[in-house]
Amino acid sequence: MKVAIVGAGRMGSLLAARLPGSFRKVIIARRRARAVQLADEVGGVASDQLSAVRGCHVVLLAIPGPEIPNVLSDLAPHLDRDAIVVNMATDVPTEELAESFPDLRIVAAKVIGHAREMAHGSPGIVVLDRVNPEEEELLASILGGLGPVIRDSEEKVRLANTAVAEEMVKAELSLRRRLEELGLEPELIRVAIKTTAPGVMRSLSDGDAGPFVQDVIRRLRGA
Repeated sequence: MKVAIVGAGRMGSLLAARLPGSFRKVIIARRRARAVQLADEVGGVASDQLSAVRGCHVVLLAIPGPEIPNVLSDLAPHLDRDAIVVNMATDVPTEELAESFPDLRIVAAKVIGHAREMAHGSPGIVVLDRVNPEEEELLASILGGLGPVIRDSEEKVRLANTAVAEEMVKAELSLRRRLEELGLEPELIRVAIKTTAPGVMRSLSDGDAGPFVQDVIRRLRGA
């Protein structure tokens, strides 16, 4: 079965790498050189033309949300009649796309996780929505390399990813201000935010905080 991945950014690259070898991979990206590079890495074929989706049973849209409507318009004439288009953009409701493109079969596969962190081994989870049982089984076999695949509301993914992004941005701004107030040099601030902060967050989420962080937890709880 041929599976097309439209987009060769972080998520597209992760999909291409994790897609089982039993599927024939078609990598489509505006920059042909990037599509060729990724296709060579994962054993697929590359194109910079959306017409390359011909013959693909599943088309994964790993592109920014604002680009999806235009891409779907250009994609539609080349899709097989039974093709399944998979919307992976957190911020674009699949229902709206289905209303705008009633002749296409569009389903949702939304990821809770960060593509770069997942590429380094951090867990992710895929939420399927607007799928029938056969599509659910097929997409679970295609996307299982990203993490557990469940069926639930795609809106939960938007809410979760939005909440995390907002809180992390606020935390980064607050942390940067505090480090600047402590008089740290820019390079020390950069490393503290890039390396120490994610490490502490990961240790907390994994439940394996070291002695130093555990002492901070006790101190804050006692405050």
